[in-house]
Amino acid sequence: MISYSQNFEDVILGRVFKHVTNGFYIDIGAQDPTRDSTSKHFYDQGWSGINVEPVPQYASRLREKRSRDVVIEKVVTQELNEVDFYIVHDTGLSTASPILASNYTADGRFVEKVLVQTTSLDNILELANGKEVHWLKIDVEGSEKSVLTSWKDSKVRPWVLVIESTEPNSQMSTHLQWEKEVESKDYFYIYGDGLNRFYLHKDFKDLSGSFLYPPNIFDEFVLSGTASQPFCGLINLEIEALQSTNQTLNLKIEALQSTNQTLNLEIEALQSTNQTLNLEIEGLKARFSLSKWMAEKLQNKYTRKVLFQAKILVFKLTREMPWIQNQLRLVWRHGFRKRFGHFLFKIRSKKVSLELTSEPPHKVQKFRKNTDQNLISILQKKVRNYENRI
Repeated sequence: MISYSQNFEDVILGRVFKHVTNGFYIDIGAQDPTRDSTSKHFYDQGWSGINVEPVPQYASRLREKRSRDVVIEKVVTQELNEVDFYIVHDTGLSTASPILASNYTADGRFVEKVLVQTTSLDNILELANGKEVHWLKIDVEGSEKSVLTSWKDSKVRPWVLVIESTEPNSQMSTHLQWEKEVESKDYFYIYGDGLNRFYLHKDFKDLSGSFLYPPNIFDEFVLSGTASQPFCGLINLEIEALQSTNQTLNLKIEALQSTNQTLNLEIEALQSTNQTLNLEIEGLKARFSLSKWMAEKLQNKYTRKVLFQAKILVFKLTREMPWIQNQLRLVWRHGFRKRFGHFLFKIRSKKVSLELTSEPPHKVQKFRKNTDQNLISILQKKVRNYENRI
């Protein structure tokens, strides 16, 4: 179990009622729904009950966190009217005792006096509507006697009573002031923890064995770290340090998130600029392609015009040279390279013919004969090759 109470009251009660499910409790002076709460463990186990808390701050928290419970924002006393109540904010020291309030003021604490409505313990017990009340706790900062004396006519008998039995912030016992009221209701003292006295009703003597030992390792409990007792001090300091670190980290996270948002905005702006630049680049490419196409078209047109004019000029200059004009026409028709090759072929042919005509007739006849024999031998060789293939 997890212990939330101030002095392990919930551990002892948890041991007593470990076999009870969906039980019912009455917590007078309940204070916070978690910090120093005796009922927190039981509520988490499915129990429900009545919480009496006259401090508006704590009553509001109880209503918020305890949807199954009844919350009574009144002072329990035998005087059924409004009484002065002294609130010491953010502490468990709020009291109906003017003497304690004066002491707190003398110690330098801020004490706020308010008027609070009252009710009796009889009225609270009757709100149980016939349910079995398993435990009743009374922690009212010096007003325990006033609460117990308001228990007059009700026949409801909780199994266990837990009553704070020392003066606030003191080890001075106060149980002699009100113990007779308890004993008159058939209760007997069964256990003390130094701060509270536990009383067991005579009808439930068989539970006496649960009070033999103080909280120990066999109760298998852990500290919640929310109680105000000194032995939770180190845990509370560590929790506060972790909370401080957590706050610092949260601030850093917020700063990083803000920076991230700024960077995201800058990225979006850059992306928008990039899109604009891409559009401009595409526009420039289109304009460049158009310009290139127009330039090529103009260049081709200009080249054809220049060539045409050059052709006319050449023909004018060679008007009286028909052979040259004829050669130029052939060049234009067949290309310069082809005409030049043809020209070289004709030159070579003329050269051979000149060489042959310059030789004596017998040499020319011999050349022709050798040429014919060479041609015949070449033809015969080709015929043989062809026959061999066949």
